[in-house]
Amino acid sequence: MSFRPQLRSGLIASVLVCAAVSSAAVTLGRSRGVALIGRTLDVAIPVTLDSPGQAADLCAEADVFHGDTRVDASRVTAQVEPGNGLNAVLRVRSSFPVDEPVVTVYLRLGCSQKMMRRYVLLAEEPGETAVPLAPPLAARAPVPVPAQAAQPAQETQAAAARSATARGT
Repeated sequence: MSFRPQLRSGLIASVLVCAAVSSAAVTLGRSRGVALIGRTLDVAIPVTLDSPGQAADLCAEADVFHGDTRVDASRVTAQVEPGNGLNAVLRVRSSFPVDEPVVTVYLRLGCSQKMMRRYVLLAEEPGETAVPLAPPLAARAPVPVPAQAAQPAQETQAAAARSATARGT
């Protein structure tokens, strides 16, 4: 009777070992790129691989939605561009112009074991530009002090000097 529990635990252990050996670690970063209304989508997603030759075996697929409308799969490409070492870039492109303020990209990676990640982009108008940030404090020009603001300080110093001479010091 004790043979069956040992067989079952041995079988489970071997299945887990096989699954661990055949799995590959892939880390996806934040999307880079902007969805612009009236223009085609071009988004780059950094990928960190488990091994250098793994980029060709990712089997990347992407679904793109403009609002609630799915872009036809024939107009969407997901292509892995190998980088240096364990880094690569996954580029998702759509030949259909963005026509909604919200763009959702569902990204699937893996041939046998699929992994999915969703990216939501808020589309912008092409003419909109980001407000430039203020330059760092060291790069700012000194602000001139108005002459009127300097006078009260000079008057205070003169009054203190007069009171000191009046006291005889």
